[in-house]
Parts: sequence; structure tokens; C-alpha cells
Amino acid sequence: MNSLVIGSGFGGIAAALRLRAKKHEVTLVEKHNDLGGRARVFNKNGFTFDGGPTVITAPYLIYELFKLFNKNPEDYIKIEPLTTWYRFIFEDGMEFDYSGNENSIKEQIKNINNDDIGGYENLIKFTEKIF
Repeated sequence: MNSLVIGSGFGGIAAALRLRAKKHEVTLVEKHNDLGGRARVFNKNGFTFDGGPTVITAPYLIYELFKLFNKNPEDYIKIEPLTTWYRFIFEDGMEFDYSGNENSIKEQIKNINNDDIGGYENLIKFTEKIF
């Protein structure tokens, strides 16, 4: 069976690999000259840009792809967790570090406005349903 996957970001590559693991012939179509979507590195006007990824929230899905082909991910990649995922720096110099540490995030929110902690907790509950 022939399958067509459009886009070579993480999602497109993952879809193509899953199809190949199920013995499909796959054609991967990408508008750029290189693969990776937001995870690609590209050159423009003499500069090299790292397009991302911004953050990988589910590394277990990457490891799962290697297992589909009986490959050891450590032979190819090394994923290391970061303490800080994003650092927001506001005009007044205040900084806010976003990470996977819920206690740190709540403490920072509390320092800005204690009343916002409930809104943050509601956001987390909402996103857990989506994920």
C-alpha cells in the first residue's frame, strides 16, 4: 500500500515511520530543501538558524519510534531534560522561568500575584484533558 505524508516536522516524520513499520510504502513531501519542520537547521543571508524544537514534551514518543525498528535510541540521540524551558524577561527586568517544576512555577506566580495561582491550576487541568 502506498501512503503520502505531507510535511517533515516531528509529526510528519513520526507518521511516516509508523506507516513504514506497518510495511507501507511511504512518500514524504516537504516544501523546504531539508527535513525537520521547526526542528530543522537552515541558512539564510549568511546566517545559520536553529529552528527548534522549542521544547519536547513527550520524549517517550521518540523512543517508541526507535523500538518500532528494534533500534537503540542511545545509539543515535541523547535527550537531556532542562531545568528551565523558557525564561521570560519583562521590560521592567523581572524574570519568570517556565519549567516542569510545578512548585517553582507556582511560587513565581505567587510572587507576581497570588490570586493568579487558581487560574494557572485551572489551565493545567484543562491542558491535561487535551494531552
